[in-house]
Amino acid sequence: MAICGECIVGYFSGSGVTVEDLSTPCKGCSRGTYADEKGLANCVECPTGYTMPQNKNQRTQCYSCEFGKYMNEKGSFALSCDQCQKGKFNDQSAQASCTNCPSGFVTGDTGNKDCSECGGGSYSAGSMGQTCKNCLAGQFIQLAGTSGCKTCPLGFWQEDSGKTLCKACGLGKYGGGSSCNVCPQGTYLDENSQKLLTDCKGMLT
Repeated sequence: MAICGECIVGYFSGSGVTVEDLSTPCKGCSRGTYADEKGLANCVECPTGYTMPQNKNQRTQCYSCEFGKYMNEKGSFALSCDQCQKGKFNDQSAQASCTNCPSGFVTGDTGNKDCSECGGGSYSAGSMGQTCKNCLAGQFIQLAGTSGCKTCPLGFWQEDSGKTLCKACGLGKYGGGSSCNVCPQGTYLDENSQKLLTDCKGMLT
């Protein structure tokens, strides 16, 4: 009488057992599948977020993707998990995809577990930020991690890019943006931060 025995972990047979005379042998799980219990009739497919390294001969488990990586296929034959692309991140393990960096945040490279905020004077608009851009002349932004710059208000100006503040138009000047205008000859301004041509004193009306 033939004696049956359970297939060990990492192996399977159609009935989950093997016969002593090996007429029904247990077979090792194929790559991308595993058996973590004895006596299984079939191996289990690795879920998304997991992979099966080539050097794992006894397939008793799948291996989760680390932070900054992902795997979007079940039963993956890949040697390793894929890295998150630039502008994306993963702050959890065993993920099937990566998350886009929010507005105002970027990544410097691939395989990131978080995003870095753009500093003051710079921004990143939209999702999947890859680089921070400096505010243009005539613009500013004080807060880090923002999605856009503000225009210098009237009476203030900024000649350089990537700045956190605008400067007040000085005495005798008005306007704003990337430069201030000088009051016409014969007129003057004795206060800073003036906005309009009509603020120049001595203008004919």
